[in-house]
Formats: sequence, structure tokens, C-alpha cells
Amino acid sequence: MTEKKFPFHDHPLAYEKLDRFSCILCKKKGGFGYFCDKCYFWGHKECIKRSLLHPSPCKHSLKIYTLEALGYAGDHCHFCRDYLLDDFFHCLICNINMDLKCLKDPPPSSIYHPKNHMHMLTLLPRVVTFTCNACSVEGKRNPYVCLECNLMFHKDCIYLPRVISINCHDHRISRIFHLGLGDWKCGICRQKISCSHGAFTCLRCPSLAFHLKCAMKDDVWDGKEFEAEPKEELEDELEDDSEKEIEDDSSEEEIEEP
Repeated sequence: MTEKKFPFHDHPLAYEKLDRFSCILCKKKGGFGYFCDKCYFWGHKECIKRSLLHPSPCKHSLKIYTLEALGYAGDHCHFCRDYLLDDFFHCLICNINMDLKCLKDPPPSSIYHPKNHMHMLTLLPRVVTFTCNACSVEGKRNPYVCLECNLMFHKDCIYLPRVISINCHDHRISRIFHLGLGDWKCGICRQKISCSHGAFTCLRCPSLAFHLKCAMKDDVWDGKEFEAEPKEELEDELEDDSEKEIEDDSSEEEIEEP
């Protein structure tokens, strides 16, 4: 029987039909697949081709392990954070785990969301500590990185709202990536905001800023996002005011005429 070596398994695998083992990927029994007579690994050919023979999120070959065999890797998937209950997939180079769910539906390797950032953001699939440039909260794995701007984001923070209205301030506020130098304090919790991190600011009240998490609380924000920047709206209002002044001046001139 011909055996074949694959990068995801330590032993050669034989292609044969078996009915007594469940596929390690789809969990169904029976059919043709690859079998290891040393550790009793078995997987359908199509399942292996679909899930294990294409590039992983980290671009390296993943290997299949059990928690007992690779205890140092931790007991969570490094993408969805679910507990690893069965066999899992591990990259020895990046030291990251993936469960079956994330292997079948991996996170995107890059995200382009020009509404919030002008450049392509690239996934860095590593267990690495970073501070998100959007929410200012520390992350511990898999940031999305802008290589041109040297920024890092949680995946969810890429889609944060840009312009919102909150119930504790009269004007709309917009999100920026960093506040700049100053002694900044959140207008809601009154705690310090790092000048190098993201926040919501008010164009009309330049000394006011808000933590993203504070401004987006359920009891502060109604969940609605606005398309227009406050700056654009302010310019429109200034134009309207100018037009009103012109109209008022014209009216006064008409009244003064004999």
C-alpha cells in the first residue's frame, strides 16, 4: 500500500477505504481517505484538501495535535477564544492554535475598509501584546496592522462608528486615531485618555474628548451612526448663517429706502 507524507501530520498516510473511523475534520464515518496506522489519524481526501492543503492564516503548515500531546500551547483557540475540546491545529512557528471551526472559516488575511482607514490592514496571526490604536485597549493576539501607518487594531475595532451622537453632549462627535499632546480626560468617566490613542472628539468643543468605550455604552449612545463628519456639517451651518446674514442685510437695506 502506497503511503504519502503530508506537512500537517508527522507520519506517512495511506489512502484507503475505512468504515470504522470518523474523519477528523467532518466527523463522519466511512469513505475513502488517508489513514495513519501509528496514531489512527483518518480523514476524508476532500476534507483534507479543503481544510489542510491551502495556506493557513499564518501562511505556514498547521499540524494536528491533542491537548495531551501539546499541553504548552494552551487550551484556547487563538482566534475565536473557544476552549479546545477535540483535536486542534497548531503552527509551531507562530505558536498559535486553531480549532476546527476557525480552520473551516478562517479570519480574512487582509481587510480594506476605507470608511475608517485609507490603507489595507493585514492580519498578524501571532500571540503578541499590543495596544489598539482605535479603542486604546490592550490586545493579546492577532492584530490587524497598517504597514504604512504603523497602526494596530482589534478586528472588531476596524468597524467602529466614525460619527455618533451621545445623550450627554449637544453636538455630534467624531472618532480620531490619536488626540495629540494635552492633558486629556474623558467627558464621561473623567479618567485620563492617552494622547497617542483613539477617542471621540467634538469639533465645536476642542478641549473635550471621550473614551470610545464610554461613548458607545448602551445608556449613552443610541447605536446610530452618521455619515457626515461634524466638520462638514459645521461648514454647512456656517454657510447657512452667512446666507442668513446676507438676507438680513438685504432686508435692512430695503427698509431704509424712502
